[in-house]
Amino acid sequence: MEIYKSLFLKERQTDYMSILLEKTFDLDKDVDYIYKKVFKEFVENFIQKKITFHKVKNNEIIIKSNELKNEDSIKANNINPVDIHCKIFDESGSFYQPLKSKINIALGFYALQVYIDLNFNIEVLEKQFGKNTLKQLENEITEHKVKSTIYHELSHWVSDSLHNRHAKNLIDLVKKYNNPELKLLGQKDVDLTYFEIDAQIHAIKNLKNNKKKEWDKLIFDDIFFLYPSLRTIAQEVHEKFGKEVLEIWEKNLLKRMNHEGLLGKNMKGFIDLNILKENIGRI
Repeated sequence: MEIYKSLFLKERQTDYMSILLEKTFDLDKDVDYIYKKVFKEFVENFIQKKITFHKVKNNEIIIKSNELKNEDSIKANNINPVDIHCKIFDESGSFYQPLKSKINIALGFYALQVYIDLNFNIEVLEKQFGKNTLKQLENEITEHKVKSTIYHELSHWVSDSLHNRHAKNLIDLVKKYNNPELKLLGQKDVDLTYFEIDAQIHAIKNLKNNKKKEWDKLIFDDIFFLYPSLRTIAQEVHEKFGKEVLEIWEKNLLKRMNHEGLLGKNMKGFIDLNILKENIGRI
């Protein structure tokens, strides 16, 4: 556990950490562009329960980074162009691969599978999963969640491109040195790193953009239901490392949210652990 505590100590903070705290990237136009081009129609049909299994599109749409229009994206493309692979139904999920110059963006595979397999039979779904879990699954296939995922992955790429290829450098270190701690930080425990928290902040920034009217009414716990990926991370950190490390991660997340003006008036304190354990929520 000591290595994870030390990740956030001052002596481990580099110039890169100072760069991360300066500002978030403006990627709104590009997020909207990708969402409308690939996901918008499907998400709207999903919400209206007009999707059946045989209608799910498995064809891949590839967007070149030179199609993007935000200033930060243009700068990143000039340094490190990528292909953005977008698919509705893809078990591999969403990620940025710096060594392959690739971004993958896909919808929540498990949520899609559950709904489509049971043909949107809400009565059966509620009986099998319960209302709270069902609400969590519904949040996976929403405009705010999908846009947050796009924002998250684009921010990884832009940050890596404009900040001296830090993500690529970590992968290179993992390959060069047979160090178990580095391997974990490069793979399973990557969510604890500063650059992953940075991407999480970009996702929350998009969430606020989509929930402006109710933002100051939300509590910190609500963020973890509106953006289910964040809740999954919190669960995994708590299960693997315990409450202390979870609170270190939350503290740094809250610090960045405060720095970026993302903290709503009621977002105080740490997440209620019962929410992580019992799958309950207010929204």
